[in-house]
Amino acid sequence: MTASTCPDRIIVAGLDLSLTGTGVCAYDGQQHQFRTISTKPRDFKNIYDRLDHIVDQAVGLLPDSTAAVCVEAPFVRVMRGGIDSSSKNLIALSHMVRRGLVRRGIPFHDVAATQLKKYILGKGKGEKSLILREVFKRYGVEVQDDNQADACVLAHIAMGIADQGKGMAAKARPVYQMEVIGKVA
Repeated sequence: MTASTCPDRIIVAGLDLSLTGTGVCAYDGQQHQFRTISTKPRDFKNIYDRLDHIVDQAVGLLPDSTAAVCVEAPFVRVMRGGIDSSSKNLIALSHMVRRGLVRRGIPFHDVAATQLKKYILGKGKGEKSLILREVFKRYGVEVQDDNQADACVLAHIAMGIADQGKGMAAKARPVYQMEVIGKVA
């Protein structure tokens, strides 16, 4: 992913964090750039090396000029014995990515899965297939997987936040999208 050739163009990003397929979308208001960072446990000595790899890739893909990043908040399964190990690892990944963004001076915003769905579907619930369909219908992009679709929606939320920060009027966004932007910003 590279910085836009137009210096006054805002670059934002969305990160859909996952231990198996982290979706990344950089967006400059005209073009989307996508990556999926795929990992398997057997490819790493331990979970820490795997998490470091995902963080290095996800944060490293973003241009220094990135104005804002929206990161999907981790989904945590709480069981009788507490939080399961997969959820603990996802929480650690989430923390490490946010720390990496802070170190690079890139502002970020946490977005709950329900907010992501509301932004693209108009309500906080819906199947992943609906998100894929709406990303294609609204933004005209084909994505490789649901991780990239989520990252695309997150990038559009980040663009809405960046537009607000510049004092720009709402770009014909529906009320439900403006509600999400207002809560996330």
